[in-house]
Amino acid sequence: MMKKILMGLILFVSLHTAQAIPTLYPQITEIEMKGDVEYEKIIIGNTGDQSVRYALKLIPFDEEYDLTPYVDFFPKVVEVRPGKQRVIKMSVKDLPKEFTDGEMRTTLMIEELRSKTSQVYKTMNVESEGTSATIGVNVDIGTTIYARKGNLIETVALNTIEEVEDGYLVTVSNTGNTSFQPKIELTEKDDTIHIETNKILRGGQDTFKVDSKYKGRLMVIKDSKGKEIIKENL
Repeated sequence: MMKKILMGLILFVSLHTAQAIPTLYPQITEIEMKGDVEYEKIIIGNTGDQSVRYALKLIPFDEEYDLTPYVDFFPKVVEVRPGKQRVIKMSVKDLPKEFTDGEMRTTLMIEELRSKTSQVYKTMNVESEGTSATIGVNVDIGTTIYARKGNLIETVALNTIEEVEDGYLVTVSNTGNTSFQPKIELTEKDDTIHIETNKILRGGQDTFKVDSKYKGRLMVIKDSKGKEIIKENL
């Protein structure tokens, strides 16, 4: 049985006094778990010119299969010297026995601990109507952690096809048990057009646009491996 952990980088930008812009590696990680526990390392880097302390915390998803209780990491607070990196050790273990197929997820956030006397590390000059100002930019980052195992079902339901002035808005919902990026093709005889899509979270939905010049074509929606899910004429 295999479980996969995918960690996608999330950036949170706020206008506060900041000491440094942290780096996080890896941005995406896949792990094959052969037992009840698997380990991973997260590397935090400091691109600034002074030491920075970071606090790490898990932010749960409000859903049935929240991964938060099954993730542990150490240390919870770490100090990173200028131009250096620190390793965070993480484990995922003891998933519920009733969870046999699908996906669980949580978010690990890394936040800078700032003192009231901290100096500005990164600044931006802002000019408007002859007035200029300098502001500090603080960047907190995090990883969304997906734990997958068993039989992963990639499928979508077609919600609506809305005709607009210059084409169509097509909305689909992920009705499977795992997040994935569907493939969309518009075919006419021997000509096939590929539509750019986004990854759709489990239980989520997405809307993509089709140009009006493709009216009358057959729209084919496939899973990430190319298996056909839906066929619909525009």
